[in-house]
This record gives sequence, structure tokens and C-alpha cells, in this order.
Amino acid sequence: MSAPEPNPESELGTVADNPDNKGVILPQVTRQKTLADDVGPFNIPVDMQGTLAIKQLIYKKLKVDKIFVDVGLQNNKLSISNLVGKIGKGEVQGFSLVNLGVQGLSYQGTMTLSQPNVNTLVSGLFPEVQQNVSGSLQWQNEFSGRGTLADTLLPALKLKGAVVLRQGTVKGFPVLDQLAGFLGSNKLKILSFQSLTAQYNLYDGLTRING
Repeated sequence: MSAPEPNPESELGTVADNPDNKGVILPQVTRQKTLADDVGPFNIPVDMQGTLAIKQLIYKKLKVDKIFVDVGLQNNKLSISNLVGKIGKGEVQGFSLVNLGVQGLSYQGTMTLSQPNVNTLVSGLFPEVQQNVSGSLQWQNEFSGRGTLADTLLPALKLKGAVVLRQGTVKGFPVLDQLAGFLGSNKLKILSFQSLTAQYNLYDGLTRING
């Protein structure tokens, strides 16, 4: 007499009905946030015009001095215009318009940076690579988007701009040292160039770079 075949349905039911079974762990599903979860819209019944002056602003070790900006608020639209600030011997300029009257806010603007000594910028933002980058920098950037949360901001963010680095030198980076050691050439430890230009375009969460 052959042994009876096991009943798969009976076995599965036994496992599922066992309250002490800890072998089955259901994955947690995180809901992606939408504009409905974002801030706004705001209705601010105020018209405002003025000028803001900041003696110095410090981010990490980067110092921006003598900041002047015109600020306006009308019909729930916040304008930031004629922004000027000094970074060492360089200058940053910008403009932005923010619509406070829509869910998640919407914004657009431009920013330019002229920096004759790029090491001032790099050493302020990345102190660990101080004295490893030199040259002059020109940067132009346009931006627009909507949302303040990561799930809403990144898909809608658009960036378009260009970077020009002249009389540049890059040295002291581990990847350059490793490449020089692999190829047996100490000259590769220092990367020098007369002019380096790159254009970038970010939309739909993807960045396109031409240079």
C-alpha cells in the first residue's frame, strides 16, 4: 500500500494559522508623497516691497559678504531680485520668483557666479580638498520647479546652465594618485588645463552633460 500524498492546501493552511510562526515577514510599503502632502497654498493679503542687507552669511566655511537683495510680495508671489553678494574677490548674482498660492509652491529663477579664485569657493564648501583646486570659475544657472518634499521636488526640478573653468589645476585627489601609480606616470597626479567648459541640463530626474 502506497503512502498517502500530502495535501499542499492543508500544509499551507497549518503554517498560516500558526500564531507562533515567525518565518513569514511581510514587507512594509512606504507610500510615495504627492503634492497633496506638500505645503501650501498660502493666501497672504499683504503687499510688500523692501531691500534686505546682510553683512555676512556663512555656510560651512564659505563666507558670502555684503549681500543686498530686493524683496517683494504681491498676489501671493514672492520676488527676490537684484541679489548681489561677494565671495572673496568673486561675486554672486541672482533672481527668483516663488508662487506661494499653489500647492507645493512653484519657483523659477537664475543665478550666476564669477569667481577669479575657485579655491576660495572649494575650500569653503569642501575644506578637505583645500589647495587642491585652482583656477577661475564662471557659472550660469537657470532653475524652475515645484514642491518642497523629496518625492515632489526632484521629479519637477529643472536645471540648465554652464560652467567654465580657466587656467585650472586639480591635484591631490586619490583617484589621480591611483591612476598615476597604475600607469607609472607622476605627471598624471596633476591635472592642468587652459579652459574647461561644460553645459548641463537636468529634467525628469536625469542630468545631461555636454563638454
